[in-house]
Amino acid sequence: MTSNKSTFAHSLWLLAPFFLIACGGGGAEDPSSGGAPQPTQSSTSDAMYFAYTANFDSNDVTLYRIDPASGALTRTGSGVAAGTGPRSVAVDPAGRFAYVANETSNDVSAYSIDSATGALTALGTVAAGTGPFSVTVAPGGNFVYVANQSSNDISTYHISATGALTPVSAPVSAGQTARSISVHPNGSFAYVANFGADQIAGYAIDANGALSPIGTLATTTGSFPISVAVDPTGRFAYVANYGSDSVSAYSIAANGMLSAIGAAVPAGTTPASVAVHPEGQFVYVANSGSDNVSTYRIAANGALTFVADVSSIGTGPVSISVDPTGKFAYAANAGVNTAVAFSIDPATGALSDPRAESTGTDPVAITAIRTLQ
Repeated sequence: MTSNKSTFAHSLWLLAPFFLIACGGGGAEDPSSGGAPQPTQSSTSDAMYFAYTANFDSNDVTLYRIDPASGALTRTGSGVAAGTGPRSVAVDPAGRFAYVANETSNDVSAYSIDSATGALTALGTVAAGTGPFSVTVAPGGNFVYVANQSSNDISTYHISATGALTPVSAPVSAGQTARSISVHPNGSFAYVANFGADQIAGYAIDANGALSPIGTLATTTGSFPISVAVDPTGRFAYVANYGSDSVSAYSIAANGMLSAIGAAVPAGTTPASVAVHPEGQFVYVANSGSDNVSTYRIAANGALTFVADVSSIGTGPVSISVDPTGKFAYAANAGVNTAVAFSIDPATGALSDPRAESTGTDPVAITAIRTLQ
């Protein structure tokens, strides 16, 4: 690991956290309910399942159809054009729109999603800060947030009825090298992993989507925090520490502040991405240096217990996502240009049966979604 916290090997850079659409089992989350799981309004027979990878070097997004029985990925088409250096992809809760942060062209691409086929139709781009590295959509589906690693700030956008983005306000300052952003399930707080400052920053979100800093919430128990994710209950946050090969766990107070839950637990080599199971039972970490994915069980107090490692059957897994049903997980292998599907053991959370499918060049993010017919 280099001593320069602002740079490291491009092929191992992480993308944004995964985004879940109408999670299975526990139902969708209603921001007005304080993040409590709510019953879904449509049966799974009305749903279609897809995945997308953002491909940094080929400047495009690859679409996959997910087999709901096996979880297998089937690549569809040759890829949809994005900006230059697409670094992260996120989808709104209704599965209507997708957004891609383009690191090199310093903008965000917007797309509408065909609910039956998953196909993307470009809606245009909007300027971001410098080096947009991570994009996420608020649980209410009204706002998009982008962490800009080079300008060290956060851009906020309102989502129109057509899916187009409009800036809400001027970018809000973040810590050094903002690499990942995650929004609390109740839509009241956002958390940013500042890779260059070894800290997690927090923001309150008002009714208009605007961010107000609530301070440095935690100096991480590891080094070079690169990915942050919040569990679906909104009680815990988890951070992958790229520099110290570990994962930190935090409890979330009513005011959004974080408190460390014990010491960080070991991960594989250079963990690049963290994701939480939609039912809040397990955490998954993609380890870009050891070419595997680690599984952890979440205890009642939020602490993590290691379950198992599984090979990503490829090099450089830099992004991990769990599908909305909670039955399958997906990793993007930047080193071999593949997306890998895993089955999830419902009792232990362990991953098995890895199956690879080709992507564009240098896939650095993957997200699995559900659309309703």
